[in-house]
Amino acid sequence: MTQKQNAKTSLIGCLALVLLSTVPPAFAQEAQGETKAAPAATPAEKAKSDSAAKGGGHSHPPAAREHYNRGVELHRSGYLNKAILEYKEAINADENMEPAYSNLGLVYTAQKSWSKALEAFDKALTMKPDRTTSLNGLGTVLYAMKRNDEAMEKWKKAIEIDPNFASAYYNMGNAYETQEKNRDALLAYVKASDINPKMADAYYRMGSLMNKTKHGPQAAVLLQKAVKLAPDAEFARDAKRQIETLEKQFEKDGAEYSASSQQTSDDRTAGDTKPKAVATGNSTDKTTDKKKLIKNPFKKSGDSKEDKNVNMFVQPPSGEADLRSKDTE
Repeated sequence: MTQKQNAKTSLIGCLALVLLSTVPPAFAQEAQGETKAAPAATPAEKAKSDSAAKGGGHSHPPAAREHYNRGVELHRSGYLNKAILEYKEAINADENMEPAYSNLGLVYTAQKSWSKALEAFDKALTMKPDRTTSLNGLGTVLYAMKRNDEAMEKWKKAIEIDPNFASAYYNMGNAYETQEKNRDALLAYVKASDINPKMADAYYRMGSLMNKTKHGPQAAVLLQKAVKLAPDAEFARDAKRQIETLEKQFEKDGAEYSASSQQTSDDRTAGDTKPKAVATGNSTDKTTDKKKLIKNPFKKSGDSKEDKNVNMFVQPPSGEADLRSKDTE
């Protein structure tokens, strides 16, 4: 009982675990010296300039940029409280510093300060509605606050803007899984792993789902892949436990198959043309059972209701371009 409680607490605590490595990068330093007079701006250029003035571009005061850059460095290094102070200083220097609001939301989400994170993301999205990292983070916050439909809307919007934003697909998979929509969850995890083949958590969730739906061989392959990619991850212990259980079952099934084959041979030698179990209508043929499961691997009655609290990605789990949102500054 204590182990189950600990596992559940661990999974809930992972909602905002993967966060620090893909915050928007620091602003480049502005060039010094005189500049030549620019020609009159076109309407499109003027609109872009207006957007930048509202926080969508790089035209922020030097003090705001300096504090923001320092905040990014601290954020990536894991000094969250110090990062908060720097982001707030950046906002004090420029109230339109949208990336600072977005990053504040990420930090507060990592600290599970849901109301503060919600406020920060709302502010950021008011300035830049199409920042996918803000949408993804807001979706995670809404999900943690039991506002599942709203969370799903945010993730879907992030994917509409950036179809290769793997974290949003992964988070959707988690939400589907908690709703026992296993087929939808599996498809979402597959999409996330297709976009980023190194997303170990996606393989773990897929493997666990296949295990629950009695697809042992497939489950073992996926779980082994997850452990290979992230042997020290929080899920690794459970993945190894599942693999060990599956391997024992494979050995047992192999022994039963050998015994069944020997019995069939003995029966035929004795003149019985059919195994007795089949003749009586009580088939124990493992191959037949597996075929039935493959035809309907997500049969509702077979779904497990355990382990429904699964972790979310607020941000991609690495700094690799595979998972980085294309709208970063």
